[in-house]
This record gives sequence, C-alpha cells and structure tokens, in this order.
Amino acid sequence: MKVVEPGWTSAPAAHRDRIVAFLTDVDTKLRSVQQQVGKLTPAPFTGGDAVVAAYRGVVDPLQAKITEYAAEAAVFPPKGIAAVLQLAHLELVSFSVRAPDPDDPGYKRARQLAPNCGGR
Repeated sequence: MKVVEPGWTSAPAAHRDRIVAFLTDVDTKLRSVQQQVGKLTPAPFTGGDAVVAAYRGVVDPLQAKITEYAAEAAVFPPKGIAAVLQLAHLELVSFSVRAPDPDDPGYKRARQLAPNCGGR
C-alpha cells in the first residue's frame, strides 16, 4: 500500500505524485474487492444475492468516489489537492456496510455454508 508522507498538509503540491499514487492504489484495491465480490453471484442459496448487493451498494459508490478523487488530485491546485485527500480520508474511515439482520434466512444460510467466515 502506498503511503502519503508527513508534510502533505503544508506543501500538498510537493506531495502530489504520492497523493495520486496513494488514491490510485486504494482505487485498485477497491476494484479488486468488487471483482472478488462479483464472483459470489449467483449465490447458491436464496437470499445470498441480496447480501452481496448490500455490500456492493456501499463499495461501488466508494470506489467511484476514490477514482474521482485520484483524478482531481492529479490536476487541482495545491489547496484542492489537500481537500481531495481529506475528503477521500473521510470516505475511507467512515464507510460501513450495514450488517444483515442475523435472523434473515438468507444470511443464516450464508453463515452455515461458510464455516471459515464465522458460520454457525
């Protein structure tokens, strides 16, 4: 994973390449997650596709925002670069996938079929 070095807030233009590389790396990782999750459908049990759709409903927009932020960081003036990285950071630390209802039959079945993922 790429890292943005200290000092980016005081001189964001000097760190532009690292900021863009970091955001591009995050984007690449999110695209990989999308591909891996996409392989889970069609689910072999009723309700499984809904679990995947809930996850994709959060990850897909997040990935699209990170792509946009990386493109903006590449061309914005210095203050814009800092703002874009701050926005991306907020997105990454605040996103969450709503946990399925533990009593949902599809979710129960998924957990039973995936004992290595905490299935019961």
